[in-house]
Amino acid sequence: MKYIKQFAIIIAISFLGEVLARVLPFTIPASVYGLFLMLLALVTKVIKVIPVPEAKKVIRVMPSLMKISLLNNFQD
Repeated sequence: MKYIKQFAIIIAISFLGEVLARVLPFTIPASVYGLFLMLLALVTKVIKVIPVPEAKKVIRVMPSLMKISLLNNFQD
């Protein structure tokens, strides 16, 4: 149930970003509006920040994945 709630929050913020992109007359992508709304919700503590213990494993592997990705892009 926890994952469904988290997914619903992300979808709702993405949807609001899409609405803002269509309503406002600026040429800012909807994803930027969504990120700004997420930041605003986190700063105002509407959404609580909860530490994720499993993230340490992923963060340790990320530099290696970035190196592989960069090497693959520059081989052409």
